[in-house]
Amino acid sequence: MDAVREAPRSVAARGRVEGRLPARDEPSDLSLAGPREMAGWPAVARSGVDWSRVGGDYVTLVMVGLFAALLIGILLLGRFAPGSGAQQLDWRPTRSADADAQAELDDIDQMLGAANARRRARGEPERTEEQLRAELAADEGALRARREAHLADVDLDQLLEAKNARRRARGLPELNIEQFRAQLQAGEAPRRPRS
Repeated sequence: MDAVREAPRSVAARGRVEGRLPARDEPSDLSLAGPREMAGWPAVARSGVDWSRVGGDYVTLVMVGLFAALLIGILLLGRFAPGSGAQQLDWRPTRSADADAQAELDDIDQMLGAANARRRARGEPERTEEQLRAELAADEGALRARREAHLADVDLDQLLEAKNARRRARGLPELNIEQFRAQLQAGEAPRRPRS
């Protein structure tokens, strides 16, 4: 019956079976033995199960089970508790959208009043909010037009660089920006390179 292995015995039990106890200077695995094994009791019961090692697994299972039960309990409490979390904490936002809008209007009125006071001191006519909004819209339109012109110039520079790279590859002289604009205004369709 080589297939059935004999359960490992403690050092003290092995010593008694062999008729002697291990000497003090002999290496032994007593550091791994439990209190029963050190007292000479076998670690394996008649059933063949080493309960000293299995007990740690049960403790682990119980602790994992308790943690899972706690987590599930908290989730169920949050799901089935009446009201929302904000109601439970009696939390309200410190600012509302209406209060923010009113504060913005008050700020505009204060700034307009201060600017008009300076204009009156210089002898200039006062401005209304509508005049300021129209002036702001005109300034934004001019800024947008400048941005579009700049982007058009950048696009044109990139197109010219690509065209000149193709012309260099074919051995033709490069174009400058004025020549390229003249070609575009004359309506010459850019020719595609032959592949």
